[in-house]
Amino acid sequence: AVQPIEEDYFEILGLPREFDVDARHLENRFRSLQRMLHPDLFGTKSQQEQRISAAASAAVNQAYQTLRDAHRRAVYLLGLYGIDVGETGETLEDPELLMEVMEMHEAIEEAGTNMDVLRELYTQNKER
Repeated sequence: AVQPIEEDYFEILGLPREFDVDARHLENRFRSLQRMLHPDLFGTKSQQEQRISAAASAAVNQAYQTLRDAHRRAVYLLGLYGIDVGETGETLEDPELLMEVMEMHEAIEEAGTNMDVLRELYTQNKER
């Protein structure tokens, strides 16, 4: 029987909760889970199992989409530790803090997928 799935995207995909993710391992875990959970496989099962399968498959999909993208992974990982990076459109009142956040956001965008630069930015930000 299909069991309801965990909420933490790293747990869902069986990955350690850290920024560095092995892309090949991530994709292999995603494909393996989808082969077991895809709703088409539960067409003859009970309504409850079909609903759980659909929800689990959607959760695996969302986890994969989030963790395969470095920016989305960083925002998600920070959120797990209670750090809101302001992606919701909220505003900051402190102009110095706002400038600092904007500069960091710009540096992250410029870094793109360069993991060395992203790690350095993470280290700098953690030291503040």
